[in-house]
Amino acid sequence: MKIIKGKTKPKGLRIVVYGPHGLGKTTLASKLPDALFFDYENGTHGIDVAKVDESDLPRSYAAVRGALDELKRNPQGFKNLVIDSADKLEEALDKTFSAEKGIESVFAVNDYGRTIAGHKQQMAAIIDKAADLANAGVNVIWIAHETPRKVEVLEGQGAYDHHEMKLSKTVTPLFMESADVVIFCSYKTFMVAANKQAGETKGHVEGGKRWCWTTPHNEWDAKHRACIELPDDCSLDKMAELLPKALAAATSRSESVAVVEAKQATVSAPAPTPKAEDSHSSDKPALAELRRLLGNYGVSEDQIRTFADAQPKLKGRYGTDFSFATARMADWPDEALQWLSRNMEKIAAKIKDN
Repeated sequence: MKIIKGKTKPKGLRIVVYGPHGLGKTTLASKLPDALFFDYENGTHGIDVAKVDESDLPRSYAAVRGALDELKRNPQGFKNLVIDSADKLEEALDKTFSAEKGIESVFAVNDYGRTIAGHKQQMAAIIDKAADLANAGVNVIWIAHETPRKVEVLEGQGAYDHHEMKLSKTVTPLFMESADVVIFCSYKTFMVAANKQAGETKGHVEGGKRWCWTTPHNEWDAKHRACIELPDDCSLDKMAELLPKALAAATSRSESVAVVEAKQATVSAPAPTPKAEDSHSSDKPALAELRRLLGNYGVSEDQIRTFADAQPKLKGRYGTDFSFATARMADWPDEALQWLSRNMEKIAAKIKDN
């Protein structure tokens, strides 16, 4: 057992930025260095950023988890992943799942909430994968739109609007709980005192400036953890300047941590000897493509071996002595590799259902 004393710092942070459309949330995220965008609403037009091609964006539960796993294994030099936006991603997942199941929507099924509960579990799994990516050193930034919810104070005492993330009501708390930073963006008006020298007798209100808050309020949700040095509120332009510096300072590895070893001596297990297939640098094209898709859809090599070996039509083509379960994947016929790649989305769904 290891006991850690002193202040620690995360390897990567989980951040939520939400607010009205057109405020500049995407532009704010684009100021982060080495950022990769999953742009589900085509909001990065005219902004010089790296982004996944629209045709290759993951749009199913398994595909999103697989894409996050792939980035964790190989970040490709990216330090920030921006998902723009969380509510559009949820819409895409709902559309894909509903099409597969032949239903109108996850939220339109009258089954006492079982389908909605399943959707919540799938979203929680995606958020967990994002947390794993952050623990590997890549900041994950979720952008979302906001929606007002009327809150009654007391009977007869009036009401106010509470601004929340525009997600399903069971999913919003998952993002709020998992995030290290939640930034609410909106417009702020200012009261300007009267300029008596100019003959003004009354003050006036100046119109909405783009503003950010990182502390909670009755009217919005926001937070930031102790290790992240951000102001309680500031202009959006100032936040664009401060956020990259705050993230770099919060995740720097210069802290000093004392580790207390347990009294009992522990014997370290010898490192396992890598198998011949552990190195994939020389894979033939068909196998390299299959392995890429396995990562994207969150399917392990053991799962695809079991699936392929259980397909009589596929297995029967190569003789009774050939086994997908025991043969090296490098020895699988190209025809079989290509068939598995073409049908990976359906295969992944069947594997997950089982």
